[in-house]
Amino acid sequence: SNRNLEEGAMNDMRNKASKLGANYIQLITTRAGNTGSVSGSDGWVSGHMSQTNVTNLGNAYICPAKAIGL
Repeated sequence: SNRNLEEGAMNDMRNKASKLGANYIQLITTRAGNTGSVSGSDGWVSGHMSQTNVTNLGNAYICPAKAIGL
């Protein structure tokens, strides 16, 4: 589902930040990738598009726990 794709992308970002020793992530942007096909003629358009991936872009920081409310 789309929700699972979004949650998986966020978990992936958290895991990568954790490996760097970071404890705070600033999410910059989220992009959803769609695939499918669209065809049409004589003004009629038909097709199907599906969300197939989610990519998050952000910055990972190492912050004092008190500064981020921990």
